[in-house]
Amino acid sequence: MARVLIKMTSVTSLDPKKDALLYKRGDVVKIAPDGYYFGNKIEKNNPKFSIIELPGVAVSKLNSLIETETTGEGDTLQIIKRRKQKINLEAMTIAEQNGLESKTRSHELTEARLIALTEVKA
Repeated sequence: MARVLIKMTSVTSLDPKKDALLYKRGDVVKIAPDGYYFGNKIEKNNPKFSIIELPGVAVSKLNSLIETETTGEGDTLQIIKRRKQKINLEAMTIAEQNGLESKTRSHELTEARLIALTEVKA
C-alpha cells in the first residue's frame, strides 16, 4: 500500500517566482510505502495535511504525482509549478472529504478513484 501526503491548504507569495515553488491545495507532497510514519507534526490532526491510503498500490506507480513542471535545461532550468498535477479535493465525495478532515486526517481510496480525482494544473 502507498501513503500519499496531500497539502490541504495553499501557501502563497506575492512574488510569482516564489509562489510557483510553494505547495498548493491538492498538491502531493510525498508518496511513501505502507507503514511509513510522516511524523507527529503531520499525522496528529494537522489541518494543513491529509493522507490518502492506497491498498495494494506500489509507490512507483504514483511517481507522476510528484513531478515538477519545468522549462529550460541545465543552467537555464526554471520551475514553472511545484507540481504538474494535483488531487481535485473539491471533486471528492462528502465521505471522502470527511475522512481527510477527520481527526485521523486520512482516507482510503482505490487507485482508480485517485486517478479520477487527479487533474493537470491550470
